[in-house]
Amino acid sequence: MRNIAQAMQVEVVLIDGSSMDAFLEDIRPVRAKNFVFLGSHNMQPPALRSNDEAMLRLYNKTEIYNAFLTHFMNAWNTGTDY
Repeated sequence: MRNIAQAMQVEVVLIDGSSMDAFLEDIRPVRAKNFVFLGSHNMQPPALRSNDEAMLRLYNKTEIYNAFLTHFMNAWNTGTDY
């Protein structure tokens, strides 16, 4: 049996909201410092139309945002090409 950590995948999108204030003001009056989107959603048309996907949106959860950002930067800085 495979280890579940080897079999799971999650998509994560991190957005620094401080640079988005002007953009978001025209669309929706959300004043957020940061956004974290995570789930199974692959950001592709089938995921929007027919797949059974899950997405969690968090905003102004600075500790969670920083944890994901730190994890990403550690992976980026120590990763190797395939």
